[in-house]
Amino acid sequence: MSDIDMVIRRNDYSLSQEQQEVRELFADFFKKEVPSTRVRGAEPVGFDPRLWKQLSELGAISMGMPESQGGAGSSMVDLTLVAEQAGRCLAPVPLVEATVAARLLSGAGADAALVAGAASGASIYSIAMFPDNGAKQLVPAGAVASGVIVLTGDKLVLVSNPAPPPHVKNQGSAPLPDSVTHLLDATSGYNFTSWLDQQFTWD
Repeated sequence: MSDIDMVIRRNDYSLSQEQQEVRELFADFFKKEVPSTRVRGAEPVGFDPRLWKQLSELGAISMGMPESQGGAGSSMVDLTLVAEQAGRCLAPVPLVEATVAARLLSGAGADAALVAGAASGASIYSIAMFPDNGAKQLVPAGAVASGVIVLTGDKLVLVSNPAPPPHVKNQGSAPLPDSVTHLLDATSGYNFTSWLDQQFTWD
């Protein structure tokens, strides 16, 4: 044995009591409210407006936002636990996309009305998975989103989407927009001059 003392550190990754309660709350909710028949009933678009309203009222979308903006200041662990339960039952709602977008709008200091709409679920916002490079791309929940946040250069831009593009059929019945429609392509039928609802600096 060398003269170097070995120190073993054990990290405790078990859930706190509060986190367990969050998981149990949403596990019970999804088990009760989202049977397989409801999932199939939302096909082919993969979106259930009534379920979305229920989750909004439950605070699932706003919980990760600061309390000063109507959220609960929940941690990423809390949000992951909720997303896990939603995924377990294949809940037909864009929960992850909308939660990420809402936190992004909040953190970027977007207009209060935009943040409030995202937090309440009244407006569904999503995010483009790749920066704008002029190429077409599928946007998660783009077929039901009223706006999409995309990185353009060093700017985050919220693209207005008053009339979501047609849904493209896919094996998972997810609300994906038509793959030939690009939200940053002026030829896709969108008014180029109405895009810049809000623009922020990427930090």
